[in-house]
Amino acid sequence: MNPITIMSRFFEKHPNAYYSLIVVILLAMNIFSRWRNGDDWMDNWLFSVLSTAILSVGLIYGDKQRRKKQAERQERERRLREKEQAEEQE
Repeated sequence: MNPITIMSRFFEKHPNAYYSLIVVILLAMNIFSRWRNGDDWMDNWLFSVLSTAILSVGLIYGDKQRRKKQAERQERERRLREKEQAEEQE
């Protein structure tokens, strides 16, 4: 099985692990980019944490909405299939 497929299935089952990974990656990238420029460390830390939190909240909210809509769509499709099967049996 493809490693990408394995990871995507894992993250579909465990969305909190996915969200944690997003936060860690964004924070690491943000701190590294500011550290590399030689800026003041405390200002970097505060700004990095705040910007990472804002980006992460937006990504997590969007992903939760996507998962919710996907579940609703699957539920609607399931009900339509059941209704069609019931009509065919009559």
